[in-house]
Amino acid sequence: MSLAVYAIGRAAMHEWAASALGACPVVVDDPGLEAQPAGTHWLCVADDLETLRARRPDDDYTVVEPTPAVAWSSLAHDVRGPIGVVRGALAELASEDPMIPLAQRAVGRLVHLTECWDALEAAPERSEVDVAELLAEAHEELASLEPRRATKVVLEPSSTTLVADPTRLRLGLVRLLAHVTRVSRETITLSVDTDGAIVVAGAVGEDLSPEAAGGRSSRLSLAIALLAPITERWVSEEGALRWYARSS
Repeated sequence: MSLAVYAIGRAAMHEWAASALGACPVVVDDPGLEAQPAGTHWLCVADDLETLRARRPDDDYTVVEPTPAVAWSSLAHDVRGPIGVVRGALAELASEDPMIPLAQRAVGRLVHLTECWDALEAAPERSEVDVAELLAEAHEELASLEPRRATKVVLEPSSTTLVADPTRLRLGLVRLLAHVTRVSRETITLSVDTDGAIVVAGAVGEDLSPEAAGGRSSRLSLAIALLAPITERWVSEEGALRWYARSS
């Protein structure tokens, strides 16, 4: 199923789609509307829903309320100051206190979030990525943030390379793994398929693709925001999620 944004004459929808959805197509005129394939899933504002349904009754629709783009790097900058203070205070406390490691991990999660926010505002880059190395880095980062969750992830060997934004990909995978390991009791396998897709298997019964409607956890929402602009295809089926890097 294709995903499209109905944004004719609505500047807020254009801005929201560009900042939040990146890889998703935006329909800007009536001929473009009719040219979309049957079964397209549309994102639209409430005022356009009736018109769309009348013209394309066999499609699916999700009503959204676009919000102004957030200056993510400014938010990250504001958070880094308090992080530095807390880190300094922790360094002065008794190392034998059992609460210290917990507090240090909490600080690490905040640092990770600031990196995610910086990545959201930066334009996606393209460079050759050693997939095995990147998956290992994502797993190691998850282990530093949520040790118990990381023990549920098994890495399978790979010698694949792909062209993608390594920072967005690493951070997005960490957020995705943080989500699936929290909601699933199964072991999660992280591997690369024969067609070059990064595969998260044995995850959960829910549809993890960006097109799926319904509530999202903050972990999954952030993963989608990071990965969508560098995604060619994102297929969630049969208990596995397959992520394909954009080809251009």
